[in-house]
Amino acid sequence: MEWKKIENEKPIEGQNCLICSVHGKLVRMVVAVWKDGKFLAYNWFDEQLEEAEEFTHWMEQPLPPSAVD
Repeated sequence: MEWKKIENEKPIEGQNCLICSVHGKLVRMVVAVWKDGKFLAYNWFDEQLEEAEEFTHWMEQPLPPSAVD
């Protein structure tokens, strides 16, 4: 799997992704779903999906270990 620039390529509707942003030495990665032209990520504090902004790259989410075994 390779990282893709969000500005160059978008996921398919409903696709689960790993999204990333880099701010100096800080790298942030979050699991999100592509829905209605934006990434939605799960907020652990209020247990809701919310728009994930300021991310620059995405890749298809890898399969969980249970799907590989």
